[in-house]
Amino acid sequence: MAKKSQREAILDAVEAVIARRGLSGTTIDAVAAEAGVSKGGLFYHFASKGEMLRQLIDRYERRFNERRQAIRDRLSGDPGGFLKATVLAALDIRPPGQAKASNLVSLLDDPVLRKRATTVKRRIFKEVVRGSPHPERAVLAMLVVDGLRVMELLDRAAMTDRFRRRMVEALMELIDHFSESGGEAGGVPGKGGRGGKRGIGRTGNVRVHRK
Repeated sequence: MAKKSQREAILDAVEAVIARRGLSGTTIDAVAAEAGVSKGGLFYHFASKGEMLRQLIDRYERRFNERRQAIRDRLSGDPGGFLKATVLAALDIRPPGQAKASNLVSLLDDPVLRKRATTVKRRIFKEVVRGSPHPERAVLAMLVVDGLRVMELLDRAAMTDRFRRRMVEALMELIDHFSESGGEAGGVPGKGGRGGKRGIGRTGNVRVHRK
């Protein structure tokens, strides 16, 4: 496995500190200590705390897109492949295990970060809507994803691995049903498509794992 760059290690540290302390407690000193670098080493990669936080959100979007593309490649030929890949990629990127809901939500207290996060979210929704002849069904699937993630964040005890796996399987089957009942539920954006063989049920052998 390739060694992480210092820049990536610093972003990991930012994420970990936010999870424990929230946005207000995410200081330059705390991040430097978590990353094991000097403040000078931190500023070599990032001009400010604000830039670190913006880059953290950008990294989320980049990882999401990379993961989605990898899953789409695995689900090639599945009528609902794009929507399934979007759902699975969104569920695959999870907050640190020690994260507190209030700490993660505190990111939205900053108007610049809130706007950036909202832009990313809207872009994902637009891609899903544009890639489906039945946008209301695709959006419904994404709202289920949001609900699962909120439940997981607020009540980890209730969201066991077994329960989570069953919920994901049920969602994959629902997307298959969407595909069978009148067109492609989540195809490649810009391409139509109706009918076809039944999509890969459950998760199509694509593992959804914890970070």
